[in-house]
Amino acid sequence: MVPTGSLGAGPHSALVLRESKLGPGGPTFRGVRLEQGGTLPLGDRALLRYGAEYVLVGMVKSATSLRPRLELDTRVSMLGTPP
Repeated sequence: MVPTGSLGAGPHSALVLRESKLGPGGPTFRGVRLEQGGTLPLGDRALLRYGAEYVLVGMVKSATSLRPRLELDTRVSMLGTPP
């Protein structure tokens, strides 16, 4: 169920877990991705999209990354009438 009742609007979350063995006696790859984001309308001409993603990958040692994001979409009207 989507919290706002429709896809593409409001908050959303995603969790991806992966584990793979590389060969019969090889190392094991592990990965985690956690993403949270959403949209927020700002009047009738602007939409703010926000979110962040946390990524962890590793075999023997692990590395992590945190990637925030912010995007503003606006609608611009042209003055006058189209030809």
